[in-house]
Amino acid sequence: METNPARLRQHYEEALQAADQAIRLHPNEAEAYLDKGNALQALERYEEALVAYTQAITLDPGNSSAYNNKGYTLYVLNRYEEALLAYEQAIAVEPADDIPYLNKGQALCELGRYEEALLAYQEAITVDPEDRLAYYGKARVLRELGREEEAQQIEQQAHQIEQQLEHEHAAGE
Repeated sequence: METNPARLRQHYEEALQAADQAIRLHPNEAEAYLDKGNALQALERYEEALVAYTQAITLDPGNSSAYNNKGYTLYVLNRYEEALLAYEQAIAVEPADDIPYLNKGQALCELGRYEEALLAYQEAITVDPEDRLAYYGKARVLRELGREEEAQQIEQQAHQIEQQLEHEHAAGE
């Protein structure tokens, strides 16, 4: 992936132009609004991204990515309660996706609702046992709850997963 900030910005500007063109050609296509929201989010134009994600949801209420991305945008704006609602909608639409559970856990942590966050991270792990970020999130919450020994065990699991994934990647699997 390109790391030059100016080049990245140009890439996202081009993606935004392409999404706007797709919307002009197909104004009822939810994916075009989702793409627009993603480009706007990458450009840190969060309020505009929210409008695009909301339009995608209006056109396709079964689009879990639109709910999840809307939630993330709300999270970035420190609107954690609203983010939680969006994550819950993403989960209701696609309960087999670990990412909304992970994001829900992060928002709950920001609200200091650690027991609920612990449950959200555990759900992410249940859905995807190789989601190392969920393990790290769970460890963070356990530390907040004063459960250091459990946190260390969970971090060890995360490290094992990382090593396994690195080994598989190196082996070309």
